Amino acid sequence: MKIKRSPAWISVATVLIVWHLAAIKINHPALFPSVTDLLHELSVLLGSSAFYKSFSITIARALGGLLIALLLAVPASVAALHSAFWKSFFSPIVITLRSIPVIAVVLIALLFLN
Repeated sequence: MKIKRSPAWISVATVLIVWHLAAIKINHPALFPSVTDLLHELSVLLGSSAFYKSFSITIARALGGLLIALLLAVPASVAALHSAFWKSFFSPIVITLRSIPVIAVVLIALLFLN
């Protein structure tokens, strides 16, 4: 059976090799760990119950935020769809928010909500 080499797999292998060589060259595991160190730490992390507890709390918070956003956005969008007043009301807000890069909003949220 012949193994098919996909460009995606070749790309991943190239990145891993370059990463490993860079880690050897830099020789500072805390700053730039090698691929093997990273995989070892990942296996330790995945074996810990604290990881799964933190992960589940994070997912619950994300889903809670999504639920709040949906509860606010759906009625607002329905109101804007059926009413010229609400469409005009929300239009400047939507235009302003569309012009802000997402990363800027994330950074501001991290600063104020952390």
